[in-house]
Amino acid sequence: MSDRASQTYTFDTPTPPSLDVENDNGDILITCRDIATARVTITALEKRADDAVGQTSVDFNTATSKIVVRSPKHRLHSPALLIEATIPSESSLAAKTGSGDVKVEGPIQTLAARTGSGDVEARDTVQTTDIKTGSGDIRLAAVATEATAGTGSGDIGVESVGANAKLSTGSGDIAVETVGADASISTGSGEISAGRVGGRAKLSTGSGNISTTCVGGNLEASTGSGDLEAGTVDGDTKMGAGSGNIRIERAGGGVQVKNASGDIEIGVAAGLLVALDVHTLTGELSSELDATDAAGPIHGERAVDVKARSVSGNIRLHRAGPLSDTTTADTVR
Repeated sequence: MSDRASQTYTFDTPTPPSLDVENDNGDILITCRDIATARVTITALEKRADDAVGQTSVDFNTATSKIVVRSPKHRLHSPALLIEATIPSESSLAAKTGSGDVKVEGPIQTLAARTGSGDVEARDTVQTTDIKTGSGDIRLAAVATEATAGTGSGDIGVESVGANAKLSTGSGDIAVETVGADASISTGSGEISAGRVGGRAKLSTGSGNISTTCVGGNLEASTGSGDLEAGTVDGDTKMGAGSGNIRIERAGGGVQVKNASGDIEIGVAAGLLVALDVHTLTGELSSELDATDAAGPIHGERAVDVKARSVSGNIRLHRAGPLSDTTTADTVR
């Protein structure tokens, strides 16, 4: 790459700028540091792209502290360019590429990214995200507030989200370790792993397994073909599977679950009165619960409905440990 054309632009940025980059064919690599300048470098990735380096526009509006970078567009196949930028920490980024990746290192304020077939990756803290890709993967470390990300046919991996998370893919797996508030996660075909969710969780897949460690609010989970598994749910739980097992380790609210084939296991937190409505057509039913069973008024003697339906699966109901006075939402935050 050393013999390819390259051009660098440097701007004084006493306040963190907003960077708006479009690269029709090639990667966008952003580095955020504790500096007061911004540097943008355009590099040709092939011989025919040498002229495109000089044709790439790089403009800085000092009044708005906005840097705009645009690669030249061609009707058939745009020349391949690499656009790199080093900008102050806590800047904002809007990045768009047709067939390249968007990668960010260092803390950034907002990340809005659009790619046709490239991946999007942020290795450090982002305040908010709005990401869409046609067929690329999305990998995020920490999102301080709201996280919105969607891909047509790629995987999504997020370590932590401080507030609400809205994640979706047409066909791919989604994994998020921690969500501080509500989580809405869906995939047409793939697995979902949601660790700790502080608020409500709505999880759905056409075919694949779904698992979550704990949910501070209500939980809705559905799959056409796959297993559903939840650890502790402080609120109500509603689950449905066409064919697959359903397991709730500790339910702190009402439960409504159903499947066609697969076993069902429900643990109800100690201290809750239970009203049972369970039925399996050809499977076996075992229950350690009855309508007056309560292991002490830890959260008051309120009654919860437990409804379970299966066509050919076994159903097992049992007592679980008591809910803590510290809610899941508190521990996630």
